[in-house]
Amino acid sequence: MNGAHDELADFRRDPNRGSKAINDHCRPKFIRWGLENHSINGADLEDLFQNAFLLMMHNIQEGRLTELTGTLCTYLFGVGKNLIRAFLRRHRRTDWLGENTPPESPGNVQVAADISLMSRQTSDNLWKDVEALGEPGRSLLILTYKEGLSAQEIADVMGYASAEVVRQLHKRARRDLLLLKAKKVLDKQSYQILFLFYKKNLSDDEIAEQMGFSGPEEVKDRRLECLEQIR
Repeated sequence: MNGAHDELADFRRDPNRGSKAINDHCRPKFIRWGLENHSINGADLEDLFQNAFLLMMHNIQEGRLTELTGTLCTYLFGVGKNLIRAFLRRHRRTDWLGENTPPESPGNVQVAADISLMSRQTSDNLWKDVEALGEPGRSLLILTYKEGLSAQEIADVMGYASAEVVRQLHKRARRDLLLLKAKKVLDKQSYQILFLFYKKNLSDDEIAEQMGFSGPEEVKDRRLECLEQIR
């Protein structure tokens, strides 16, 4: 390779070969550096490196990583160091929603129910659902709730313009996760209520008219019952 630009171009042309080279050469360096400089075990460092690698891939695919100031390994180290810093302070973040969760309207009963629901979903099955979301939802939720990054840190790592962009995408990812779980456990009509409300942004009046309910109050009651079923 003749420089950072050529390395990035080579990786785009043959990502399988590039990925193998990174895993062969950069991963061991990162793990060794982490063991020597931080009180983190090897398994956790492996996970952190893998997350850094997935973020790099996402940034390349989305056209956010177009230039390198060093090598791809240098870029991965930079992302990995941010993840390590968040990992080391994660003990200060004790609840599922984290301290940098996007603010919601305090008077919205439905949003409160949604947040309450998600705050209790911390099982392995939930993380399997998170993995199934795909990008960028997967990375947004993992970086927030597993790695403890703030919205601004995620924006820096993932190449978004601002923390506000991250907050909006984060909100969408939470909704997609909710719908993914709902589809597994609810009947068709119940799922449709949540789908129209969350994904299509229809009002209770519109949902009532489209689905033949007596009115918006019935829709609201059914939606809250649906959320109770997903717990």
